[in-house]
Amino acid sequence: MKKLFLLLLCCYQGLSQQAINFSLYYDTGVYELNEQQKAKIKHELSPLKALDISKIDIKGYADYIDTNEYNKELSFSRATAVYQYLSVIVDTLNTNIRKKGFGELFSKEKLEESGNSYDRRVDITVFYQGVEADIPIIDSLFLGIPVRDIHIGDKIEIKNLYFFRGRTKMYDYSTSVLDSIGSFLQRNRGFKIEVQGHVCCGGDDPGDVINIDTKTKTLSVDRARTIYEYLINFKNIHPDRISYKGFGFSSPRAWPEETVEDEKRNRRVEIMIVDF
Repeated sequence: MKKLFLLLLCCYQGLSQQAINFSLYYDTGVYELNEQQKAKIKHELSPLKALDISKIDIKGYADYIDTNEYNKELSFSRATAVYQYLSVIVDTLNTNIRKKGFGELFSKEKLEESGNSYDRRVDITVFYQGVEADIPIIDSLFLGIPVRDIHIGDKIEIKNLYFFRGRTKMYDYSTSVLDSIGSFLQRNRGFKIEVQGHVCCGGDDPGDVINIDTKTKTLSVDRARTIYEYLINFKNIHPDRISYKGFGFSSPRAWPEETVEDEKRNRRVEIMIVDF
């Protein structure tokens, strides 16, 4: 009996909870799954057939077309349709499947009359028990830098990331670089990062500057938190792998600020490598 207990303990310690993430995209007003989307779900789940799927999280979203109430219902209907399909093809007795509709809560700027196709989607996270092993590094580059040259503690500036002046709202085209970071973190699960916000134009004051939406001097930390929340909510990165911090004007790259270019260098967001 004692030997059996030790064997079971060893087997248990050799397992770890892992996850895969993928998304489904929809036309305006549509919530039902088409055959292509069903095939994608089956394709994503096919490598996990021999493994123990413990939990599935389904998050539905909508863009800004129509009313908030309608979009809340639409996003929930999208999540529900996925839930119903998964309930047919997955062992629901041993799998906890959760669904939620977020409406247009996280929707981007309302720049197009046709809406935003990226926001019309469902994000699916599948948690399963896998054999514990060294976590491989899949990609060779992170934000344009060779992974072999990256060390713990390194700080890498996020290029092509632009916010509206004095706000945490990003320009629509800036989210593509965050999607790239999120995809990298999904594929390279050993990486842990800290998002660090910096501002310009502080003069002799090393503190933060005003967020015009909240009227508080927290702009650098608020922008860092915005990226943190984007990676968690949109890219399904576990909060244990990301943290954030605002440095205000305490670490300018250019001092004194004498030109517009100096201000641009200081107004930045960086990724610090915590572990990999």
